Amino acid sequence: MNKIIKAAPFIRLLLPLALGIYWGGMTWSFSLPNYFMTLSIGCFVLLYTCISAPFSQFPSHYFFAAIVYLLLIATGFQLAVWNCKDTNKTTLLANVSQRQLIRMRITSSCVEKSKSIKSVATVEMIRNNGGWCQTQGEVLCYFRNSSHTAQLNYGDRLIVCGKLIRIPEVSNPGMFDYKSYLFYHHIALQCVIDTSAWSKVSSGNGNAFRLLCMHWRERLLQIFKDNRIGGQEFAVAGALLLGYEDKLDKETLSSYSDAGVMHVLSVSGMHVAIIYLVVNMLLTFLEKWKWGRIVKAGLLLLFLWLYAMITGLSPAVMRATWMLSFVVVANGIKRKTNSFNLLAASAFVLLCGDPLLLFDTGFQLSYVAVAGIILVYPLLYKQVPGRSWLLDQLISLIGVSVAAQLVTLPLTLYYFHQFPNYFLLTNLILIPLSSLVIYTGMGLLVLAKIPYVAGVCSWLFVHSLSILNTSIRFASSLPGASCKGIYLTRGEVVLLSGIVITSCLFLARPRILNLYLALTTGIVLSFFLCLDGKQSRNQQQVTIYQVPGATAIDLISGRQHALLEDSCLSNHPGLYSPYMQPSWDRCTLSKPFILPVKHGNRQFVFGKARFLIVDGPLECSSQPLKTDYLILSHGAALNLQDLEQHIRFHWLILDSSCKGKDIQRMKKIARELDRDVWVVIEQGAFTRDL
Repeated sequence: MNKIIKAAPFIRLLLPLALGIYWGGMTWSFSLPNYFMTLSIGCFVLLYTCISAPFSQFPSHYFFAAIVYLLLIATGFQLAVWNCKDTNKTTLLANVSQRQLIRMRITSSCVEKSKSIKSVATVEMIRNNGGWCQTQGEVLCYFRNSSHTAQLNYGDRLIVCGKLIRIPEVSNPGMFDYKSYLFYHHIALQCVIDTSAWSKVSSGNGNAFRLLCMHWRERLLQIFKDNRIGGQEFAVAGALLLGYEDKLDKETLSSYSDAGVMHVLSVSGMHVAIIYLVVNMLLTFLEKWKWGRIVKAGLLLLFLWLYAMITGLSPAVMRATWMLSFVVVANGIKRKTNSFNLLAASAFVLLCGDPLLLFDTGFQLSYVAVAGIILVYPLLYKQVPGRSWLLDQLISLIGVSVAAQLVTLPLTLYYFHQFPNYFLLTNLILIPLSSLVIYTGMGLLVLAKIPYVAGVCSWLFVHSLSILNTSIRFASSLPGASCKGIYLTRGEVVLLSGIVITSCLFLARPRILNLYLALTTGIVLSFFLCLDGKQSRNQQQVTIYQVPGATAIDLISGRQHALLEDSCLSNHPGLYSPYMQPSWDRCTLSKPFILPVKHGNRQFVFGKARFLIVDGPLECSSQPLKTDYLILSHGAALNLQDLEQHIRFHWLILDSSCKGKDIQRMKKIARELDRDVWVVIEQGAFTRDL
């Protein structure tokens, strides 16, 4: 490891910068004491070095290194804080309670959904208090579908009358944190825009080069259509070769996800490497000229960045493009390169440009996978000595697949909560097939104007795409294709990463200490997993889910649970998967026992807590009803007198079937009674351990 760091100095610069960005991204509220503490430490070390270094027995470069590291941490912290503050800048002017006049500019391609057109726009000005206030921030826009909205394009400037709404928090336990995902992509607001609530001011206001690249991508996609490539073959072709993912349906995404090959449906470093190899080979003749090497490097950089722009500048593409750009420049000036140094340098450049990329899942997986392949693949490859050419190719494929899967295992389990059991089989099929698809697809795009050659490329491309899709669907349909519902805490992810690292150390240097470290880390992780299992077996809690317009109350005891649901939920069982299944997987629950909630008052006891569900007029009795949790659903018509005289309660809960006017009225009554109130539709699911 020491040799690697010495050969790759950018690693020593990247780590403190990433640490500062992580610190700033987690505590982006900009704590002045923290920031000035870092600068103060740096200034103190600098002053101490200036005074004592001439008289010190320690080498002065240690002090200089300490200063550089502290300043890099402070720089990363400040970059992250600035970006987080810029993301939230527009929210200061946004009035979420009323509609506003907004001037915005569309900054992404428009994606057609079933009922709307989705796009990202930059807010330029907001009309506030009778005047226009200048601001800047990204907004996720949903335009109602119509013939008018079909004319929207990148670079259009619009005047919109609508509400800027903050992205809602996670509504139910275990669900994907969409708010954090968008925040780290510089989006903190969303806006739903009616058909008649916007007008176009001007067009072509975007980046001219990006507009040209988007136009080229449309022309390349048209080549697929002209060659009668349609359906999901067209969707996969567009995603795989050009980064166009708008036409992928849920079934295709699910198949690729279950098979563990979702990375195929995006342009990756392999595509950029193919572009580099092909163009480098075609331009070899330039090296015979006096300045040919410089001209070749310039053309290579042009082709690489042009392809990166056309495909949408994803983190994986940016990583590969920067790495290969450094290789091109090094070859142009006849310098040697180091893979780890290139990897670290590309990450350093990207994080300086956009520090919030550090929190992007694609960025993390891309860099970890490549670093793992560079490190772990040679260790696995040399474990099988003496082999034929065919066996050598097979071992290489297996080694790359295992290395990438091994090093990314902690991240994939943490983010996606599943493990593809047949990843080795699918990758053995996938790598040759996807390579064939890429080569034939690029051949079709380049040779589309040559009749017979284009026909051959088209035939090969379509059939290889069909075989690829069929193979993936077959792999995903096999019994036990994936283990789902795997939820790890951050501490468990760190321990699992420790097992991976110590196992790789043992492969590199088979010493007893490395083996002890791997086994000890595995035992500690097993202890925590057993502790999680014990807690899930002993858990007893109630969860009132946020399901739009429905009542859903989950009574959990151990791994068994009963779901109280109304007719709105029972008539739409498809709502289980997006809203409640993640929570069931997280708590390792079995199939629920369904209890219909009938109209009227329902009182029950669960654990030591008493519950009262009211979804209509209160049925009064001579004695006041005593309950811990009063649950109102479907706009139960209760007034202050009812609650004062007939019910004694601690918590007032308004489930997700309640409407806006009823919510405001009941919140006011709860404040007058000085009782705790929880509004599920605003605050998310209500969960209590009993």
